[in-house]
Amino acid sequence: MGAISTDKKPEFRKDPLTGRWVIIAPGRSQRPQDYDTAVRRVRSGPCPFCEGNERETTPEVLARRHPNSEPNGPGWRVRVVSNKYPAVCSGMPAADSTFAASCFPGLGIHDVIVDTPRHVASLTDMTISEVTELLDVFRERLAQLSNEPYLEYALIFKNVGPTAGASLEHSHSQLLAIPMVPPLFGSELEAARRWSEREGQCYYCQLLSQEQAGGDRIVLRHSGFTAFCPFVSRFAYEIWIFPDAHAERFEAMTSDSLSSLAETIQSVLKAIETRLGKPGYNVLLHTAPFRKKTPYFHWRIEILPSVSRAAGFEWGTGIHINPVFPEEAAQTLRGS
Repeated sequence: MGAISTDKKPEFRKDPLTGRWVIIAPGRSQRPQDYDTAVRRVRSGPCPFCEGNERETTPEVLARRHPNSEPNGPGWRVRVVSNKYPAVCSGMPAADSTFAASCFPGLGIHDVIVDTPRHVASLTDMTISEVTELLDVFRERLAQLSNEPYLEYALIFKNVGPTAGASLEHSHSQLLAIPMVPPLFGSELEAARRWSEREGQCYYCQLLSQEQAGGDRIVLRHSGFTAFCPFVSRFAYEIWIFPDAHAERFEAMTSDSLSSLAETIQSVLKAIETRLGKPGYNVLLHTAPFRKKTPYFHWRIEILPSVSRAAGFEWGTGIHINPVFPEEAAQTLRGS
């Protein structure tokens, strides 16, 4: 891990959009327990996601396959299956169901997306064409689920490594689609709407322009995408990736842009693995809700390395303590 300066004083930083606060406290990075090195046991035995073990999963709901291969058998490149242990249950709501109540059935879709038939642990072990096709499957699956009238929102995410919550090593992603917009995301959308009305422009476009002009928090810029450590980073080495051109929906991306995004993601993950010693990490894809018009929103990917953990103060106040200034995090990840 790169050297971290400790001569700076702690700072409170406030997100101008959401009002969320963080504390940047570099002195805390000297405490060894702040870095999560705990190893949790992952599942042993045959991997259910490897090619040839298709019977170990639920039937596929979407797959990219080689010609003449049969569903639920070998010959696939990317495979989407229902999660065996879902957080929500699939099925249409009853005619008299209302999602405005304070308690309603836990309906939704919980997919597992197997990134590759090969037993690899990271997107950095895949080719650019493989990552590009994976992103295209994300796009296709989101478009499919947007046609389900009871679903309002979906999040695609990756948990990589035991410290990030992964129970299987084989590279995979998850998609959770639910019949409501989560309050945290809904509050961000409302704040973005108000900002757009007040300022006459997209908050995220303005943020992106400022980051590009300043440059000290930029990790990389590549073919229409910018990766940077946000000014109000909640976590050490937190990275956001935005398309430079305004776009509210990931699923509306052009095919030409997918390859550039794949290259950007892979470059960022390689920097994390090289500079930080292959920590676990979470990847989140934030796109607009299915049925809500949000021209003021700008989709993004967040990458959150698991190098420090939330504790009592964070849970009690909602204010994250980050032991690394984002300016220094970006410098470390750039290798400069």
